[in-house]
Amino acid sequence: MGDGDSPMCLSAVSFKGIRCWLDKLLLWALTISITLQNAAVDCTRVENNELPSPNLNSSMNVVRMGQNVSLSCSTKNTSVDITYSLFWGTKYLESKRRRGGAVDFHLRISNANESGPYKCKVNVSNLMKYSQDFNFTMAKDESCPSCRLSLLLPGLLLGILVIVLVLAYLIHLKYKKGCLESQPHMDTIYTHSPMTPTPRLD
Repeated sequence: MGDGDSPMCLSAVSFKGIRCWLDKLLLWALTISITLQNAAVDCTRVENNELPSPNLNSSMNVVRMGQNVSLSCSTKNTSVDITYSLFWGTKYLESKRRRGGAVDFHLRISNANESGPYKCKVNVSNLMKYSQDFNFTMAKDESCPSCRLSLLLPGLLLGILVIVLVLAYLIHLKYKKGCLESQPHMDTIYTHSPMTPTPRLD
């Protein structure tokens, strides 16, 4: 401690430090209090059968065949553990669990009938609520020639492979038949060829 530090200066510094610490403590206590109040309100709503219906939406409405999409299921409750389940019609697809907010489900549109309807269910304790149906709009085929090509390419390659195998088989049969036809001809030549007379020694 320097000689120039007066008790008044040290007292002012200490007071500012204590006041800053008290402000932080008060802010922390206020944040905790608001969080607890929100949790109590959410729990009260659940206990009073006031579980709100979830919302199901997507960032894209028009999709194409083979496209990856995501569906977001959200609810107003943010302080209780919620189980989110996704359905395609009446078929169960997937579930996720988190504390309120929103969850994302990732899908791939492989067929035209997979455009919907989709719905989301939230489950808290013994209460459950469903969202409204959500449907994607399928884009026209001509707007996605690469999608059509990707569907036709495997069939085209399979057809070429079958043609190559058939041609190879036919060539093999023709070669084998030619060998069999030439074999009796050679046997006839050797059978009917005149015997070379043995020279006679006098």
